[in-house]
Amino acid sequence: IRFLLICKRYYINKDLLVDRYGRNFELPVRLGELGHKGFVLAADYRRADVEPFEERGIRFESSRLSVTRPLEFFRRSREAVRSLAPEVIIASGDTHLGLLGMVVARLHGVPFVFDVYDNYEAFASARIPGMKWIFRFVVRRANLVLCVSTALARKLRPLTDRTLVIGNGVDPTVFYARDRRAARETLGIGADEKVVIYVGGITDTRGVRELIDAIGLLVGDGIAIRLLIVGRNQSSFDLGEPWVDYRGVVPHDRVPVYLSAADIAVLPYLPDEWGTYTHPTKLAEYMACGVPVVATEILGYREIDTLSGIRWCQPGDVGAMKSAILDQLTQPLPTDGPFGLLWEDYVRRLDRGLAQIRR
Repeated sequence: IRFLLICKRYYINKDLLVDRYGRNFELPVRLGELGHKGFVLAADYRRADVEPFEERGIRFESSRLSVTRPLEFFRRSREAVRSLAPEVIIASGDTHLGLLGMVVARLHGVPFVFDVYDNYEAFASARIPGMKWIFRFVVRRANLVLCVSTALARKLRPLTDRTLVIGNGVDPTVFYARDRRAARETLGIGADEKVVIYVGGITDTRGVRELIDAIGLLVGDGIAIRLLIVGRNQSSFDLGEPWVDYRGVVPHDRVPVYLSAADIAVLPYLPDEWGTYTHPTKLAEYMACGVPVVATEILGYREIDTLSGIRWCQPGDVGAMKSAILDQLTQPLPTDGPFGLLWEDYVRRLDRGLAQIRR
């Protein structure tokens, strides 16, 4: 199959063309490994020049997209279609990219796939008048809608029955357990310290404040414990508590060292319009590194039937989170690893879905 993927260059606090990480990198290159030919055109809102490159037979390139010059990106999309002659066009990242992908696909008479990797109706762009209507319009007219979770597929069911769940996976050649003692020495953490880790975005709506408070309760009970936090801080609250060890943003290939230093990893998300429907990349990465997990019972990942070794707690309940962390520290549940959560698992499912819409 020849495919064109139109997507955002900057997402999940990464630069697709520089970091070469995440969904819009992994899915196309693994389709390339299966013998498909593809072109990834990434919308650049920041005017950061990077030379186009090929990875496993897939071409990656960026083009400017701005409110004042929207036609520039549209023209480049048309040029990519003429050069590749794709048999399917995929759009990923936000509603306006879905609309653009749909228009280009219809102009060239090929099937259109809309990759909804989050609840786009919860994005800031959805506050623009008419944007939610456009999102539903594009979903209804897509030949196939990729949903990041079963919860999101269920939410979109009144709009379409042409959905396929493609979650966020993990590359086990990057994310695997390192030696704990060596990892702790590298990070300046004592060999006998109790360490809980959170990796991801730090905002007021992701449950990080509740996690900090839960660790504070354990500290108040006399338990010597450190909360290691890795990620971009976009919150309004203080990370200066003495039990918080904030390390900022680190390269994704260094994250496994931090995970390997931890006793427990936590996903503290809240059941808002974003959290309810998400399938966090970090879930698979935690499990691939063999770290026992505590997670709040969010539908997006509570419904994944291949999970093991997770202690669950109610979202926003600081006391319940404290208890789950303590239980996982004293009696950690064994995990079978990220079974069914590898990128190669998802790309095989995607490959079958693309083959169906070309018939």
